[in-house]
Amino acid sequence: MGYKANLSIEEQRRLFKEFCEAFLSLKNLDEMVEFLIDLLTKKEVITLAKRLKIAKLLIKGKPYREIQEEVKVSPPTIAKVAAWLEASGKGFKMIAQRTKEEKIKEDFSGKDFKKKYSTYFWPELILKEAFKKAKREEKEKLLKAIEKLDEKSRFYKEIVKILKRYL
Repeated sequence: MGYKANLSIEEQRRLFKEFCEAFLSLKNLDEMVEFLIDLLTKKEVITLAKRLKIAKLLIKGKPYREIQEEVKVSPPTIAKVAAWLEASGKGFKMIAQRTKEEKIKEDFSGKDFKKKYSTYFWPELILKEAFKKAKREEKEKLLKAIEKLDEKSRFYKEIVKILKRYL
């Protein structure tokens, strides 16, 4: 009994329609955030968010260099989004017109967002709380231990950066 990876065009359309209907059923920003947290990994959310940000900046006429610095992406990534915009881009353009930067920043800024959606940020929140309550000597020992775990891993580099803020 084998697994068939290819879906018929009809099956693909049906799945896509169900996927879109799931988004349409959401009533507010909180529901959207909860759904995306369940649906996507943190990396996938960031990837999609970067694509949207790149599209918005391209629509505003920003140069590649500026987009690269602001969004922290490579020129090929920007070029890929630019090609999508050129091919159609209706969805990106519609979203760019309907969303307001100020409102989004207000909704997602600060500690409240991370605490409200703590299941998504729990490792960072736990580390911060533990590190805040530790004595200086304990903080230094913990930091040294974490640095030794895996100096090449991005995850450990992020933890070290967080912990150093509270040292």
